[in-house]
Amino acid sequence: MTPARALLWILLAFIAGVAVRSFATPHFFPIALTLAGAATACAMGVRHGSRILFLYGIFFLAFVGGILRFSSVESNHPDLQEWYGKTVSLRSVVIAEPETSQRAQMLQLRTEKINDTAASERFTVLVTMRPYPRYALGDELTLRGTLNEPQADETFNQRAMLARQNIFSVMTFPTVEKIAERKGSRLGLSLAYFRHNFENRLDAVLPEPHAALAKGLLLGEKSELPRELIADFQTTGTTHIIALSGYNITIVARILHDILLVLGISFFSAFWFSAGGIILFVLAVGPSASIVRAAIMGILVLVAQREGRAYRMTNALVLAGALMIFQNPFILRFDAAFQLSFLATLGLIYLAPHIEKRLDRIRIRTTIVITGALDTLGIRRQQTALSFPYRVALGGQKILAETIGAELMVLPLIVSLFGRISLISPITNLLVLAAVPYAMGTAFIAGIADVFWHPLGIATGVGAWLILSYLISVIRLFARLPGASIETDALVIIPLMLAYAALAGRFIFTYRRNKKHPD
Repeated sequence: MTPARALLWILLAFIAGVAVRSFATPHFFPIALTLAGAATACAMGVRHGSRILFLYGIFFLAFVGGILRFSSVESNHPDLQEWYGKTVSLRSVVIAEPETSQRAQMLQLRTEKINDTAASERFTVLVTMRPYPRYALGDELTLRGTLNEPQADETFNQRAMLARQNIFSVMTFPTVEKIAERKGSRLGLSLAYFRHNFENRLDAVLPEPHAALAKGLLLGEKSELPRELIADFQTTGTTHIIALSGYNITIVARILHDILLVLGISFFSAFWFSAGGIILFVLAVGPSASIVRAAIMGILVLVAQREGRAYRMTNALVLAGALMIFQNPFILRFDAAFQLSFLATLGLIYLAPHIEKRLDRIRIRTTIVITGALDTLGIRRQQTALSFPYRVALGGQKILAETIGAELMVLPLIVSLFGRISLISPITNLLVLAAVPYAMGTAFIAGIADVFWHPLGIATGVGAWLILSYLISVIRLFARLPGASIETDALVIIPLMLAYAALAGRFIFTYRRNKKHPD
């Protein structure tokens, strides 16, 4: 076993340990027994020169390490037991962009004082309050209400869902008083100011719901989208384009790369342009943990394309996932955005090339038929005239393959989360995703142009309006089709997982064959 392959299995063992611990809390005795056995295996492997025995010991140590890491993070939080269920006064600062809706707003606040006494350890509280007045990042507030512990039951584990954000207390509809503004990191406040100013510029150059859709594409802001349009996104399986997650960034970055290639940009330039675009995008919307994870996934897809061999990405992908999980073990089970990002990346790297090969056969046969028909009709073909449509068809083939690959990989998770399957998702995504980078680009240019001169922003916003209108029209049209999506029972996951197990076996076989014959 090569060192790279050994590292891969060690990382997978660590991830497996985190996964097991996220579902159950093992007793001390089996953990101690496993540790003792692993240590013994390592010692015997060193003593007898058995590399396999030593590696087995390391694997089990990594597995237990995953269990202990989850337990360590779970237990390492402020002790608020004495305050739970009591009416308290908090002095806190808003540390994240508020989540707003028509009925309420939710704020994450870092608390520095409880009942006018400095807290022994700062902690974050999630506060649900009335929709108005609006509050912003950096506002310092005093709140009076009941501090509660997040709850967990068989249907919903709020405690674990919030723990992944380092939140261990909640407060609902307290009495609020604003006492100061612009507290906290200057960089964070500057990025927030840029974001809000940019949102205002989009409102100035685009009508509704186009401006709201542009904010969803560029900033992941969905609160201003009409409910019926959000329902249409769900029906057509295109919600990911307005969710600022790795699924969005991964798909868009990959398609942007392919479009640049279709337009004749060199492979090297397209790679660096796309990677640079991801980094600038993260800086523009704010480098939160979820966005950084999404950016890592998007860049990994580009690296996989540059390498040209998917199996070389296995170690890098698992290493990136293991580092993220080590930093925050809760994301493995309780962060849907991370799960979608990881699965979509797997689909783009491993499934899409196989799908593209099959689509390529169809394209070649179609080209032969069309060429034969033209020759039969005595029509002289111009190579230059056919080159651009050929490249467009090739680009569409890549987009379709990547869409289907990503959709197949995230399908069990989507069924588990939402209980619905969109039957028209592949064709809708094919029509929509090809236009998303242009919609994002033109909307971004329109917003920036409006900063310098409003008439220029209006003029450049026409192009964004046309593309956004196309997106809205396609999504509304396909959402109205009979049987566009169907509700599914949770049991449908079983045959899906069996099918994926068969696919996993095939990929393992392919991986081993490529390792033996890399050329």
